[in-house]
Amino acid sequence: MPKEHGHWSEPRPGKRVALFDVRMTKRTIDQHGQTWLVPEIMLKVWWTSLELDEETIIALYADHATSERFHSELKIDLDIRRRPSGKFATNALVLACA
Repeated sequence: MPKEHGHWSEPRPGKRVALFDVRMTKRTIDQHGQTWLVPEIMLKVWWTSLELDEETIIALYADHATSERFHSELKIDLDIRRRPSGKFATNALVLACA
C-alpha cells in the first residue's frame, strides 16, 4: 500500500500526494475549502528510462506542454506547415528564420 512505500506530502489541508512508482493524489477538500463527501483519488503513472528522481521526471514531463505550444505556434500561427516554394533552399531559409 502507498503508506508503506514511497514519500508522502500534504501541499494543502485535505490534499495528500504520494510519490512512488505511481503518483496518487487524494483530495477531500477542494481549492475553495469545500469538504467533499466522497474523496477524489487520482493516479498518474509514468514509464521512463531516465535515471533521475521522481520529482525531477515529473517536472520535465510538465514542461513538455510548453514545447508543444511553441511547436504549434510555428505550425499554425506562422503557417510554417505549408512550404512557400518548390525549391529546397528557399524552404530551408524560411524554416531557419522561423
